[in-house]
Amino acid sequence: MKRILATFFLAAFLGAVLVGCAAQETSFHKAQQVSVTAADGTLLRTITDQEEIDALITALYPDRWTMATLPEEARCLGTLCFLQEKTLHFGESSTDGTLHQVAKLTVFEDGFVCLKTAGIESVFSMSAEDSLAMADLFAE
Repeated sequence: MKRILATFFLAAFLGAVLVGCAAQETSFHKAQQVSVTAADGTLLRTITDQEEIDALITALYPDRWTMATLPEEARCLGTLCFLQEKTLHFGESSTDGTLHQVAKLTVFEDGFVCLKTAGIESVFSMSAEDSLAMADLFAE
């Protein structure tokens, strides 16, 4: 009986973790605002139009990125902060309208990006063509 209960609780825990991870991944694509900030901290622009946000996410081509190690001499170009309202949970009818950061993408020269979401930070490299397109986001 103990073995059956332990198996059940393990399965329930793993299910909850997997659902939580899936919800976090989806939240990146549900961003309601993207703040584009230069390396010196200057806010360059704020994007709130959903079509522009979707186009930006598509233009990033994350499916073409590869895992990498960030070189020590890498120079930061700027950051993209993805924000959204908190997710409604059972029994809640509305949010307070406050936007919360769900992902932060730091862009570096030479085609490196650092993605931080759900407390996990990952470094990727991208093609030279995609790197130039990213650098254009931070041109004033």
